[in-house]
Amino acid sequence: LLKQGVGYFSDRRSTEFMANAIVGSGAVANLLNQLALALGRDVFMVVVLVSIMISQDLLLALICFIVLPIALFSIDKLVLRAREIGTSQFIGAERILATMQETINGFRIIKAFSLEKMMQERVNRSISNLQAASNKLARVSNWSSPLIETFGGVTIGFACLYGGYGVLYSNAMPGQLVSFILAFI
Repeated sequence: LLKQGVGYFSDRRSTEFMANAIVGSGAVANLLNQLALALGRDVFMVVVLVSIMISQDLLLALICFIVLPIALFSIDKLVLRAREIGTSQFIGAERILATMQETINGFRIIKAFSLEKMMQERVNRSISNLQAASNKLARVSNWSSPLIETFGGVTIGFACLYGGYGVLYSNAMPGQLVSFILAFI
């Protein structure tokens, strides 16, 4: 902040800097935690499970590798939408903080010019916008879990049908199907 010129501060409120510091500090800690704990474990697990899938049934594994990116693409759209809504939530919270700071800093002016009603309307509008953004985020977030579960259920159903056909007509071993499904899950 000290390296910025005066023009940088003329368009921004101090609440923007406070909100960035509060949100940013938590985001950095979460990112480091995820990278340190999950990355190695997840990469190792994926490599092992994919190798099990390929060794048990190459055709079924290839079908899964073709269908899975399509499902992930639709989920990615939900994640992008959630990110947009999260940004609007951040802006809404920043506006509430700005209004509170202006009220506290300019309390005498607000009282002198009877601006209480205007400030109250401003706070109510900011709270309504933040609440609307939170409700949108909840709706978008609640779509991802049923979508993933439905896709997983349909996929396992088709794998069972294919595996049952293989056991009945192609002399495949039932254990191959079970180990493939467990690796896929």
